[in-house]
Amino acid sequence: MNFSSSPLATALVRPLRQAGLALAAALALGAATAPAQAAMLTGSQLPAGTVVTDFSAPGLLSFDLDLASDGSVLLEFALEAGDLGAPLSFSSVIRNFTGQGLNRLLFEFGGVTLSSVGSVARSFGGTASVQSGPGFALVSLTPPEFLDIEIGNPLGRLGQVDWTLDTTGLSAGDRIRVAFSLSEPPALALAASLLLALAALRVRRG
Repeated sequence: MNFSSSPLATALVRPLRQAGLALAAALALGAATAPAQAAMLTGSQLPAGTVVTDFSAPGLLSFDLDLASDGSVLLEFALEAGDLGAPLSFSSVIRNFTGQGLNRLLFEFGGVTLSSVGSVARSFGGTASVQSGPGFALVSLTPPEFLDIEIGNPLGRLGQVDWTLDTTGLSAGDRIRVAFSLSEPPALALAASLLLALAALRVRRG
């Protein structure tokens, strides 16, 4: 007798197949509804009118910044499992709504180090040079830029490369900070102290 075509085999295999399909559907649903395991924006300090939109994904820290003034920006992110184990890619679109040309952009990093500098792309052409260290990157623009600047490869353009951040020694739940300003003096320590002061004030009021 060919067991595979017998009524007994059919009776045994059909429930197993149905169970397998149900399990596959459950796994697919779970994958669709599970957390993305990507860095999450947990706090921000923004000048009036400036807007940040977070586009981070597992292994990628990315945001758009609609810049309304020359005030400093501070963003805080919580790392998740998908951000660890390899360099964390970094990209951003800076949209200039200040009404003036931008000739320098300063990024400062807290809780994480800048390990490589990738592309800087400008809307109107011109040059972009970068001076960097473990905790900062200063982008100089000549002539000044009046529209958008792309840091890394936020839009998936051919030939552009993301910057990278070193997450060695960090764990899921650790907080990192990105400060942005249009001037050379370090802004991160001052902005961080202001956030801590605001947090302490909320605790006292609570």
